[in-house]
Amino acid sequence: MTALEYRYQLLDVFTHVPFGGNQLAVFPQATGLTALQMQQIARELNLSECAFAFPVEGRSLEWTLRIFTPGVENPFAGHPTIGGAIALAQEAVGSCPPLTRIVLHEAIGPIAVEVGCKRSIPSATLTLPNVPQFGPADCSNAALAEMLGLEPNEIGDGAWAPVTVSCGIPYYIVPVKSLASARRCALRLDRWERLLASHWAPHVYVVALETERADADFHVRMFPPAMSVAEDPATGSAAAALAGLLARVEGGSGRRRWTVEQGLELGRPSFIVVQAELDAGIATRVSIGGEAVVVGQGVIRAPSP
Repeated sequence: MTALEYRYQLLDVFTHVPFGGNQLAVFPQATGLTALQMQQIARELNLSECAFAFPVEGRSLEWTLRIFTPGVENPFAGHPTIGGAIALAQEAVGSCPPLTRIVLHEAIGPIAVEVGCKRSIPSATLTLPNVPQFGPADCSNAALAEMLGLEPNEIGDGAWAPVTVSCGIPYYIVPVKSLASARRCALRLDRWERLLASHWAPHVYVVALETERADADFHVRMFPPAMSVAEDPATGSAAAALAGLLARVEGGSGRRRWTVEQGLELGRPSFIVVQAELDAGIATRVSIGGEAVVVGQGVIRAPSP
């Protein structure tokens, strides 16, 4: 059986230090791979996600990007877009690229990404093609608490009541009343299967207003068993969705900026910058950004389809 070789870069995303953030494999030249092969490679590497880039013919600095977890293909994801943009810009213009604008075509639409370099660490900021959209939030606080191993009075209420929001991937955002509650969360799969496995928003995003880092605004955790991942150390698409709730809570108009810390419980500290333009309490434009570092490289031998 013949096999073709596909090289990849291994990055840690939403961090400036190796072995922090969220792991990502980027395949900068994935032409020839089928969807089945990409899914098999993602399962083989068993990272949170793998990003496969296909150059857009006749267009400089534009790629089609397909994103796979070990279990499913995602229409969009934050850390593969940020890390993919950085890896592709490094290949195109240098390891510490000057400010460069690239376009990544994902299933939710074209995404503009600005890549640059500060303190010799590359960073990127993407602007979402979609604004946050709210969905059904029909689970009781008691049911959500039981699913997370908490008490009902630890779940947020009023302006901070649980909501479902999507900027391309829908999340069940569950505010909790303390950092201690967020740290203690332990998703019970049997309860999740009954409550959210078939829900419009099956991915659970826990948010606390207390933080470990003084320069962060929110402490979050994300549990996506529907993606075949137990817990994600950094979730840009969820941070983008969170902007919808924050716009509603803060109200008003103008530009806002928040920093989200994630992954500390997993020993992979991650920091995501969220920016939004608000109009009367509605997020009309959302961007997310962060840093990434290359920690390795490799080659996958994929059997011919």
